[in-house]
Amino acid sequence: MKAPQPRMLQRATLAAGFALACAGASPTEQSPLSRAHSSLAAGDTAAAVHTLEKAGAHHGDDAQAARLLGHLYRDRGTIQGRLLSQHTLEKACARHPGDLELDVELATTYFEQGFYPDAVRSLRDILAREPERCDARKLLGLYHYRNWKRMNEYSDDLADARRELREALECAPDDADAALRYLVAGYALGDSIERECDHFIERFPDRPEFRLMRGTVAFDHKRYEACAADYAGALERMDAATLAVYTSSLTHVLGAIDDERYQRSTVPARDDFRRGLWLIADPDPTTETNPRLLEHVYRLFVADCLYSNEPTGRHGWATDRGEAFVRFGRPMEIEYVMGDDWRSGKVETWSFVTEGIFHQLVFVDEFLNGNPRIPYDADLTLHFMRHSPASSTLGPDAAEIPAFADAIAFRDDEMTSTVYVAMAVDASALRAVVDVSRLDWFIARAAYFDEAWTREGGFNDSVAAGDAIETETTPGRGAFEWVRALRMPSDRYHIATAFEDAQGLTRAVGRRDVDALRFAHDGLQLSDVLLYRAEAPRPGEAAVERGGARMRPNVERQYGADDRLRAYVEIYDLTLATDGAERTSSYDLRFAIFPSRGKDDPAWVDFGRRAIEWSGFGERDDAAIAQTFRREGRAYNEQESIAIDIDALGDGRYELVVEVKDRRSGDSALVHAPFWKHAGRIARGRH
Repeated sequence: MKAPQPRMLQRATLAAGFALACAGASPTEQSPLSRAHSSLAAGDTAAAVHTLEKAGAHHGDDAQAARLLGHLYRDRGTIQGRLLSQHTLEKACARHPGDLELDVELATTYFEQGFYPDAVRSLRDILAREPERCDARKLLGLYHYRNWKRMNEYSDDLADARRELREALECAPDDADAALRYLVAGYALGDSIERECDHFIERFPDRPEFRLMRGTVAFDHKRYEACAADYAGALERMDAATLAVYTSSLTHVLGAIDDERYQRSTVPARDDFRRGLWLIADPDPTTETNPRLLEHVYRLFVADCLYSNEPTGRHGWATDRGEAFVRFGRPMEIEYVMGDDWRSGKVETWSFVTEGIFHQLVFVDEFLNGNPRIPYDADLTLHFMRHSPASSTLGPDAAEIPAFADAIAFRDDEMTSTVYVAMAVDASALRAVVDVSRLDWFIARAAYFDEAWTREGGFNDSVAAGDAIETETTPGRGAFEWVRALRMPSDRYHIATAFEDAQGLTRAVGRRDVDALRFAHDGLQLSDVLLYRAEAPRPGEAAVERGGARMRPNVERQYGADDRLRAYVEIYDLTLATDGAERTSSYDLRFAIFPSRGKDDPAWVDFGRRAIEWSGFGERDDAAIAQTFRREGRAYNEQESIAIDIDALGDGRYELVVEVKDRRSGDSALVHAPFWKHAGRIARGRH
């Protein structure tokens, strides 16, 4: 390793030396340089500058005084300050040729002014005299890095930046900013940087950027669990403002109008909405890792790496190109040209295919300052970008198999319910991908979330391939089915299911909503409707067990010619009245079948929307089939099994509505269940 030369150490040593040398001298006996250092030690920069100017340091006769004054001028951060720094240091360099410290200070000022040719010439001259000069190496590497960031087109600057920054790190290993730029250059070049990430994470454990970079490399290789661990560690180490961009802001995810509504919402409402948004976008909500959320963090970080503007301190995601990257992902092609007219400057044309639609965005760097933007003349393009919701470019990590998920809720007592979760997986599609006869195991998973999209629980089971039963559900098509019972507090839940082979080559995912909250209320209530098959389940076969019966659910709710629709429903909290020596119940049970209002059964939609959608069935009079029965009983809770002849129905989707009216109290309740009718027969064979 080369000898360390950190500039802050030099300055601290110099200041300490002056303080010790002048400790016993009165202010009038101290040199102007000593008095300036004393003022700086007291935090009075203005007094230090005044002392040096009064002593004529700006003429350059005293090399040390001129170097300090030039540094203080430049630190003002203004154009005038940098010009004063340049003039002072140029005079001093002319009077003291060969003074390396003055040359480095002047090269730094050139660099900060953007006079890159002068800066590069000076830096190369310095390195020719002292090759191990760390600060010069870093500035030269930073020049090439910024030049690449300004153009984003040529890799020569990128390779030069990586080389020079590596040299700088050899003699200044604690420079975290140089290390980060070195990693970004390597990532943009396509180098393997994982081991370097490990090294820098160990050296700079509190800097989140190195964990973000390692997680980004893991994401590129679809190692999502490793990516999630690194991203979580990075988020824990972020400052509040940056953390808010990564975790709370949806500006780059929602369209502009929706984002405005989101920003006006209360904090709890925003939190709930954000959780739901990412869970709905999750390719498999039954797992702890959400690749779509990781993709969002990935895009923010990569956009910041590629498109940030260091001279202005602007983050990459705050630029037009960065916003496009976060919304649409990496473009399939970027074309660079020099434009004219309204496109004067450097023009970048980004081409995307988003959800099968080809579109382009044009960015113009009018002043060649590394911050291209969508021109004001192209306001329609800007409007399109700002009002387009973010889209994912995630590729599936397993073959996606069609499936149907179902969830049926029954009340157990005043506080708890049993929800039977079932899934039917397209057997033909599964067999087209894997040889089922060679598989030993399948994995069945479920996870459930409350109304605020907070995960409440779930299960992860193994299913022996030999125990998987295939049932024909539609002509020529079979399904593998499973059923599990979940005992949970009576509430509303979003439920996700998954089924995959043990090797992870295939995956089927389903989503359902279930409402058991009504069971926690007093008054007449109905369970969900269970549509079940005529065939009794075999011993050991998963089934719904209620009322002393074991029933095989018709998970896909498909019916063919000559099939009867069999439904099971439970009634809770009937009113008992004295009838002679006994207390009895009396109620009317009505079932009706209506043509469906939609083509698909809703899954993972707002519960309020579903309540509105389901209301009013009892008021409709266009039922294709309807019948009412009067029942007498002796219990608060009853159960009903119905077998309905549906031969008269044509092909299509229907809603079975079950309604109960308590004749004692006058209360009524209804539930519904969608199903599909086919003209052909469905053989109920098992394999």
